[in-house]
Amino acid sequence: MSVSGTKTPRVKIQIHPTLPPVILLAFALGRGREFLLVLLAVTIHELSHVLVGRFFKLSVKRFVLTPLGEIAEIEKMESLTEIPRLAVVLAGPLVNFLLFGICQGYFATANLALCLFNLLPAYPMDGGRFWHIILGRRLGVLRAGRIVTRWTRFFAGLLIAAGLVQAVLFSYNISLFCAGVYLIQNNRREKLRLQWDFYRYFTARRLESIPLKKRTFKCFLFDGETSLLAMLQELRWDLYSVFLIAHQEKIIAAITEGAVIKAAYQPGAGRRAIDLLKND
Repeated sequence: MSVSGTKTPRVKIQIHPTLPPVILLAFALGRGREFLLVLLAVTIHELSHVLVGRFFKLSVKRFVLTPLGEIAEIEKMESLTEIPRLAVVLAGPLVNFLLFGICQGYFATANLALCLFNLLPAYPMDGGRFWHIILGRRLGVLRAGRIVTRWTRFFAGLLIAAGLVQAVLFSYNISLFCAGVYLIQNNRREKLRLQWDFYRYFTARRLESIPLKKRTFKCFLFDGETSLLAMLQELRWDLYSVFLIAHQEKIIAAITEGAVIKAAYQPGAGRRAIDLLKND
């Protein structure tokens, strides 16, 4: 099913095949009301991301209803600068925390739990994306991805271990275990998606015709033996990288990030910086 308007891109709305049987199971176990309240909290959470994204003129490609709630796929978030990008990422948890403050009962508890879970520094949670943005500007986008991936494995293991204890103490309650499995299953997919966003972002930026005076540059000093991969790992959100190549204590050339990205698409990605100069 899809929803479309005359001036907005079409949004695909899909229902995961496991959602109807899970709803029926929840009602059969006498937990139907609680399940629907959690589903409502997650819906509000995702709609908050969507509305803030629309404010910054982003489009929503797909909206998927699953037993764990909705998943909104917002396109080209990497095209935003740091502050708007963070606003989109944090919109969901902040709204959940606000609802926790003004609501009562199980719905308030559900919103608090959803807020805290989404702030975990792990993929694909909002906390993981938040730290990917923060670290990606300061340490490099690819390096930040590896760090958050390690955090994800740690928190997934922690949740699974806690879930096993929870299952023993509280019969049939395996929510923490399922949360840990969810992180593990989505970790690799999220990492691949972020790598795709990385190359799409820097490839598009290479083709931009932004005046030099409007760009913020960061320079790196390397020798000619530095690998192409090492230079790729230094590329950062919102900063234009320039690689200064030194030989015998003298700077002999400068390589732009555009040249590095172009070389990354060609065979032999293990080339050295000096090889890029020879090709030019």
